[in-house]
Amino acid sequence: MGNTPWKVHERAVASHFGTVREKRGADFSVSDCDVLVNVADWYEYMGRSVGSCPLTHIVIECKYSSNLKLHQWMRDFSSTIKNSKMPIMFWDDDKYDYPEYAICWLDNFESAWEDFVVNRSLSLVEFFERWQPGYITRKVPGYLEDFWLQAYNYCCELQKPPGERNTNFRAPDERVLRQECVAYPLVSVRAKKLKGRLMVWKLWWEPEN
Repeated sequence: MGNTPWKVHERAVASHFGTVREKRGADFSVSDCDVLVNVADWYEYMGRSVGSCPLTHIVIECKYSSNLKLHQWMRDFSSTIKNSKMPIMFWDDDKYDYPEYAICWLDNFESAWEDFVVNRSLSLVEFFERWQPGYITRKVPGYLEDFWLQAYNYCCELQKPPGERNTNFRAPDERVLRQECVAYPLVSVRAKKLKGRLMVWKLWWEPEN
């Protein structure tokens, strides 16, 4: 099973973040995440300073499937963009005001991380200079909620005090076993017959006054 498609996907995603996939033995992600990224190490890998980023880790749940239309929708949308803007899709459940999920290509995720996760301070002008948005206006499917919830649950466990964690994380970096962690959940999707890897995350909204 060394080169099974789902393992190849996990390795590719991990490599993009300068790390390796978690080796879970025979539990098939029952008690461990697929990819665990130390944010400080990722920034060092990119040759950047971590600055004021409050997050210590990224938990990535990788999914490989032959029938996720999300991938085809993103490819079709990306093919319509004729400029240098980065494509991003929002799953807004036909509401438009507060989209629930954002989706981009793995190659664009470094920019998405800064714009939508760490800083969240883009003006509309800056947004439309950098990104080309598309919208999926239908009910968010249960599988996407389940994928995100799996990553989120690992984050919750990781963020407990080190002595209280009920996890089987076997990160190559032993710091994760004893440090205080603030983790962020991501989902990566790879389609069987289509090239490209997607990153999916849940959007965060400031509460209204």
